Amino acid sequence: MKSKKQLKKAIKRWTYRLGLRWWHVTFVLTTNKKLIKDVFRDKDTKKGETIIGRTYADWKYRTATIYINVPALKGWTERKTESMIVHELMHVLVNEMRETGIHHEERVATSLTEAIFWTVDDLEVKQ
Repeated sequence: MKSKKQLKKAIKRWTYRLGLRWWHVTFVLTTNKKLIKDVFRDKDTKKGETIIGRTYADWKYRTATIYINVPALKGWTERKTESMIVHELMHVLVNEMRETGIHHEERVATSLTEAIFWTVDDLEVKQ
């Protein structure tokens, strides 16, 4: 992935394909060293491992902020970058599962089902 423009294009594509346009998802594409240190530092991260994305979601209000560590994407392919974006967007969809009770799991399963069908429908339209 060579530019923020390409990254934004992929973000737009996958936010749409996964049916998250009804959420308020904010992406923060950062190169700021202090912000990177603050957001991506994690005591559980192995030495030499770099955190690329961090998602904070509030399923009750359908809001999420996704931070992307742009310098860490250097040398990444477009496919690998898109996979990371989808991974972070999946955190938005499954965030509710941190709560207890089957009701949350059922709603998340329903949302994932819808996301898969939106993706399939989108691909079929383009063929």
